Amino acid sequence: MIVFTGKTERRPLPTLKHVSHPQPFFFPRKQEIYSLSWNQSDLSKFMIAAAQYGGPIAMIRDDKKVLLLQKQQPIKPTIYMHTASGKLIDQIQVQDKTMVAD
Repeated sequence: MIVFTGKTERRPLPTLKHVSHPQPFFFPRKQEIYSLSWNQSDLSKFMIAAAQYGGPIAMIRDDKKVLLLQKQQPIKPTIYMHTASGKLIDQIQVQDKTMVAD
């Protein structure tokens, strides 16, 4: 608050409670932009490698973890390529297990 008395100007002295902020009513918050569209329900059963800066995500089933075979799971390992939002780009059937690095 600035008080004008005649020709002189009185300003309040800054105190510890006085903090100048460029945007005093800015409150950061998380907001969901879109929902992820993963086909797999449990990602803990996969080895996952992600690219930097929101790039594609590669996933392969982890053979070290116990899995129950279902009808939709192939016997050969499959690499699943997803966008950062979880949309499936491509599936690659692995012919040789040595192609996949741990």
